[in-house]
Amino acid sequence: MLTFTICSNSSCSQSALFNNTNCASHLKDKDNYLEEIKTFLNAHSNISSINLAGMTFSDLDLSNKNFSFCNFSHTQFNNCNFQKSKFYGVFFDFTQLIQCNFSFSNIVWTAFSGAKIQNCQFIESDILRCGFIGVKAQNSKFNNSNLYSSRFINSHLSHVEFVDCNILRTNYEHATLTDVNFKYSNKEEAYIDEEIKNK
Repeated sequence: MLTFTICSNSSCSQSALFNNTNCASHLKDKDNYLEEIKTFLNAHSNISSINLAGMTFSDLDLSNKNFSFCNFSHTQFNNCNFQKSKFYGVFFDFTQLIQCNFSFSNIVWTAFSGAKIQNCQFIESDILRCGFIGVKAQNSKFNNSNLYSSRFINSHLSHVEFVDCNILRTNYEHATLTDVNFKYSNKEEAYIDEEIKNK
């Protein structure tokens, strides 16, 4: 379980941001803080136990990084590159991921629950035991990926591709699937509605 210092604002129970005494809502100099964090992220390959919940990042190159036990809940990433990165125990829940690229990555025990995923790439990745419960994903690709035991329960997927994926024990129960492509994937080994499995 992630534990962080509480925001210094006496009426707030949110966690303070990394290297700051306030949460994103009570941050006093957001522009300066963003520049400091961008410098930190660019300078480090191993990034662990940091809280950036509620921030907005655009046009960042975060490729070839190792992220562990980080909190990116309710954060927005626009046009960010996460290619060839590793994620373990990271929280992207209720995050907005817009035009982001996670291809060729290793993503394990990571939570995307409630996230908005739009125009993103998760191609040629190992995405193992991850939670995509309740996500709203559109125009995104998971092709040629291993999604073993990940969960898309109650998700809303529109124009999403799972071409030639391993979806053994991947759970799509109660999901709304619109123009979702499972070509060459092992649908018979996933938890998925029978009418979709037999298409």
